[in-house]
Amino acid sequence: MSFQFGNTLFPNRYRMLEAVAYEWWTAGGSNRPEIIDTLTCSEDGLAEADEAIGGWDLDQPRGHYDEEEPSWMETHNVTREELAEALLEFWRTRPDRTEETADV
Repeated sequence: MSFQFGNTLFPNRYRMLEAVAYEWWTAGGSNRPEIIDTLTCSEDGLAEADEAIGGWDLDQPRGHYDEEEPSWMETHNVTREELAEALLEFWRTRPDRTEETADV
């Protein structure tokens, strides 16, 4: 099975979900760490997961034209709860912060 998000392949589901969380919190690199500092995260990450799922149509058939085509979530067997955990993990660890930006 291949694990893909945003036209990038990942070696496993864990790395793929890390990338989804990073992309969501950083808005594809547009949100610098000081912007992310102003955001809040729900206690269980489900609100953020719902926003990502709805905003990126992760639970919709790919292309929206062929109802037979599985959604991204179905293709990768990803649940809302797993996505929430990945988003929470980003929030806890803040991998967007490097030593250079930690004191900004």
